[in-house]
Amino acid sequence: PDDKVIKRIATDVAGRIARMDGEGTYAIAPGGPSSQSYPWFYGRRGVIDMIIETGKGSHLFPPSDVPGILAENLKGTAAVLDNAAGPGLSVKVTDAGTGAPLSAEVWLPRIDNETVDRRHSDAQFGRARRLLDPGEYYLVVSREDYETVVLPGVSVAAEGWTELEVKLIRR
Repeated sequence: PDDKVIKRIATDVAGRIARMDGEGTYAIAPGGPSSQSYPWFYGRRGVIDMIIETGKGSHLFPPSDVPGILAENLKGTAAVLDNAAGPGLSVKVTDAGTGAPLSAEVWLPRIDNETVDRRHSDAQFGRARRLLDPGEYYLVVSREDYETVVLPGVSVAAEGWTELEVKLIRR
């Protein structure tokens, strides 16, 4: 469901790393069909998994190539860090009566599907974060023994993390 976001980030990372043969920058290649961990890691943990392979067709490089390879790959690392700053939605879920953080299901039903596990806010801070493209989203926050909160028009800004606090009322 987050293919557009994943592709945007991967394209940014690849586009910052100069190819060793001097022919521009790298292109992205999805790894899911090769039975790698990408789909599982994203589907079960919500983590975007990328393997960055650079080279001229060999995995053994002369020692003199290593500093250049490292310098170029650090540009890709900078792209990952830049994209970690958003845009996205940062939801804080708390108990409306006590203010205590809650672990709750934070679901985007119009983009999520059954190929991925539902995401949850963490119990310690009540926080759930999700990288998203800017736009309007339909959000459902639920937890057993609490009233479900449905927010049909959550707006995600073009930059940074859009903060949203959801206070669940105990039944």
